[in-house]
Amino acid sequence: MRIAVSSSTFRRPLEAGELTQLEWVERCASELGADGVVTAVSDFPRFDGEYVAQLRKVAIDLGIVPFGIDAPGLLDPAGDPAALERAVALATGFGAAVIRTTPPDPGEVPPAT
Repeated sequence: MRIAVSSSTFRRPLEAGELTQLEWVERCASELGADGVVTAVSDFPRFDGEYVAQLRKVAIDLGIVPFGIDAPGLLDPAGDPAALERAVALATGFGAAVIRTTPPDPGEVPPAT
C-alpha cells in the first residue's frame, strides 16, 4: 500500500507559520514514513518556478513522490479564471501526476475547459 499525505491535514500549523511547506514535506518523509504528498494550492507561500522546483527537489531527495496538487473549485464558473492555469503550472513544476478539485454546486454548469 502507498500513502500520500495531504497538506490540508496540516492547514492550521501551515497558516500560523508554525510549520513551513518544506518542513511539512520533510516530516512526511521522516516522521510519517509517507510515500508521497498532495499539497494544496492555498499552502504554497509563493508560486514562482524557483520555489516550486525547490519543493519538488526536497521531496524527491527525501524519497517522497510529489503526487498531487489539491485545488478546490477549479470548475466553479464563478471562480478565478487564472486558477486552472496556475494549478496546471504548479502541478507541472512540482512533478505532480494529479490535480484534485471539487465539482461546482449542483445545478451549476462547469466551464467548457
